[in-house]
Amino acid sequence: MSSWKKINEAIVFSNKWLRIEKVRFELPTKKQSDYYFVRGNPVAAVLGITSNKKVVLVRQYRPAFGKYMLDIPGGGVEDGEDVKKAAVREFMEETGYGLKNVKKLTKFYYDSGKSSKYSTIFVGQVIAKRISPKKDGTELVEVQEIPYDELLDKIRKDKVEETTLRIAICSLESSSFKVKYI
Repeated sequence: MSSWKKINEAIVFSNKWLRIEKVRFELPTKKQSDYYFVRGNPVAAVLGITSNKKVVLVRQYRPAFGKYMLDIPGGGVEDGEDVKKAAVREFMEETGYGLKNVKKLTKFYYDSGKSSKYSTIFVGQVIAKRISPKKDGTELVEVQEIPYDELLDKIRKDKVEETTLRIAICSLESSSFKVKYI
């Protein structure tokens, strides 16, 4: 199958979290077509599990959906930052907890047809609370701890809507190192 030929591109919108690009392609059929893509830095998140098998989650308002949702702590990877270090940093900033034995679970693309943004999910063992969560004025999070088995049951019953949380739990369930954390 022939490749698409990029003719031109332009940034339509940009802020500190993402940018939207308009790209004109010539398809293998010689027809030209415009596509819009969401670009931005990767995201790193951690499925943090306590010694008593609870998952540390953050509950926060998601304006795009107009409601509060539970998710695993995470956020943007800064330019030049190691993804694993970003995940640990974000976990500590949002929850105040440290981590040990942090391992990569998976990487996924949000919507490969429209975006190059992706998230890398790690799993780690939660260690004693060391700091107060960092407040930046827009991230108003409530930290919750939910037993792993209860969370897994909610996913099985389709009661968890947040994609990153669902992917994290399903990835751990199918991983070879689940026994180390659960």
